[in-house]
Amino acid sequence: MGGYYGHIELESLKHEILHKESPLGAELKIEYESSAIRVDGYVYNLPQLQNKFATKSHGLAVKASYEKSNDNFPSELKGEFSSLTITPERIEIATNQTSSKRIFYALQRGKLYFHYNLKLLQAALEFNGFQSTPNPLALRSLISIGGVFGNQTVISGINLLRAGEKIIIEAGKHHIHRYYLPNSSPTSLSKKDYLEELHSRFLNTVKEQYQHPETSNFQLLSGGLDSRQNLSLAKQNGITQEAVLCFGQTDYRDHWISQEIANHYGVNYEFVSLENGDYLKNIDENTLAVDGLNFYASSAHFNYALDQSSTTQSIIHTGQIGRTIFTEHAFGLWQNVSEYSALLCSSMFADSINTELKAEMELYQNIDVFYLNNRLYRVISSGSFVAQKKGCIVSPFADPEVQDLAYSMPDLWKKSGKLQWEYLWKYHNEVMQFPQEEYGRKVRSFPEMFVGKVQNKLRNIYYKKINKHPEKLSMNPLNHWYETNEGLRDYWDNYYAENIDRLDFDSELKGFCSTLFNSENLLEKTLALTVLSVMKNYFN
Repeated sequence: MGGYYGHIELESLKHEILHKESPLGAELKIEYESSAIRVDGYVYNLPQLQNKFATKSHGLAVKASYEKSNDNFPSELKGEFSSLTITPERIEIATNQTSSKRIFYALQRGKLYFHYNLKLLQAALEFNGFQSTPNPLALRSLISIGGVFGNQTVISGINLLRAGEKIIIEAGKHHIHRYYLPNSSPTSLSKKDYLEELHSRFLNTVKEQYQHPETSNFQLLSGGLDSRQNLSLAKQNGITQEAVLCFGQTDYRDHWISQEIANHYGVNYEFVSLENGDYLKNIDENTLAVDGLNFYASSAHFNYALDQSSTTQSIIHTGQIGRTIFTEHAFGLWQNVSEYSALLCSSMFADSINTELKAEMELYQNIDVFYLNNRLYRVISSGSFVAQKKGCIVSPFADPEVQDLAYSMPDLWKKSGKLQWEYLWKYHNEVMQFPQEEYGRKVRSFPEMFVGKVQNKLRNIYYKKINKHPEKLSMNPLNHWYETNEGLRDYWDNYYAENIDRLDFDSELKGFCSTLFNSENLLEKTLALTVLSVMKNYFN
């Protein structure tokens, strides 16, 4: 993990800005006259920007993009990055379009402090007299939607840049500017033309993401659709994978399907078993890895897999958040229920964040884009955060040009994910010949999908009611591991007992967490444990 940190005096713009190098290497720094542009991380479309601005220099390409886009810089940059621009009149600090490169900030005594790490920013502020207090809204958000929404953090007075935002500091003032938000205006393309344009953008994006000169081609591969699409796109671009990694329950569908795909293509295959659920014991490490922004189990399995893997590289390719951006998470799930039910991990105490969450929703013209920013970029893609200890994750589904097209899709096309299936059968027919994790069998047409769904329902009944082995139905069977792993049960029980009194300052929240932990729902137990871990690690 690396990035920028320091402070800026609002009146004079005097500043102290430091940089910690990330695993991806040195920052890109352009200095000219009395100004500077600095970029940390991985910008995967730099060669394309060089061609666009007719230069052989990465630095000059970024400078030309800055001069062209002005207030919307760094909108033309794509990847895992944060940026700084410094001129005599203003300083800008930006996160990327998915907020996976986090920027935390706070005002104190006429200075704006900022950091890529929440714990380290908290320490710097406390050294200068800041009093850390818990943010009750953020803690209630963790137990309801599994993550902290909007620009909140778990510490009152410290905020986070949303996706595609930057702070602009000018003499005596500052404001937040959003330079990027997916275009949600309905497309005028026919479905045929839309699919062709979608495929073209996917191909271009994958080509860009694989062009880093110093890393091998390493990918996460499961039995699902998104990662196999990414593999197919690489093949169609003439890119050869050197290794793939899968993690999950041994012999579950993801395991044997991904191995079958890897064997077919002759790719080195590695599997990391999550057997027994011991990876769930490391609560504090995982809470800190995501800066307290998500419940710890959302990325604990991937964090464990990264530590166990012998083949991981600094750039990891994946199909992260793919299917969810092309399906009916808003169109279908949000009908005839509370407006944000698709966000919920636990509905028991959702009313405690209702007013503030609705205010956040009003910032977005499209409810799908609200979901993208407050669910996909936060909870579902939390693997991006833990990956930064070794490098970064890139996914074609998170590319701005792909998302601009995805969020222009008519609601009717999203229904049941039909458009994505049509796209896959048309452009990725080879990888669709393998069984799919969702069904455990090949599905190559809508009639076969229907048959697969019926078979899945019968299979669920068999394992739940007859065979009495419901753990066979999940790559990550929390309930089974909790019931069969005495060490995990003892660890969770002890952690809860040792830390629940940290919530004595808020009796309502303490009651919420007590109820969740005593629930039979293992996901709800992890929500409660995350709040206790936040209190232990940020307010000890």
